[in-house]
Amino acid sequence: MGAVSELQVLVFCAVTGFVAAATVASFYQWVTSQPADFRITAYSWSALSVTALLCVAAGPFIVAQRVRAALASEGTKLVPVLFGLAVCGLWSVCAGTLFLSLLIVVSA
Repeated sequence: MGAVSELQVLVFCAVTGFVAAATVASFYQWVTSQPADFRITAYSWSALSVTALLCVAAGPFIVAQRVRAALASEGTKLVPVLFGLAVCGLWSVCAGTLFLSLLIVVSA
């Protein structure tokens, strides 16, 4: 079996990050009956901490939902959609790297 290329690692991190983000967002929606969003709902330290962690963990999925909603509306320009997809993809890579690093630390 050959060595894994850097592109394969990048794609694996992106897919892992997006799936983890979708799982976190779906769990949040299941618990609260509201979709995950970038809104701050309360201004206590605990609420701000939970909101920040939610945004970091579920961010790629939230961005992807907004891009999908923009595509469904009429008059959407191509450049914002491509920018949103790029943000979603790069954020997924970062989230995947974070989640995989946490898994490695916990399993060691």
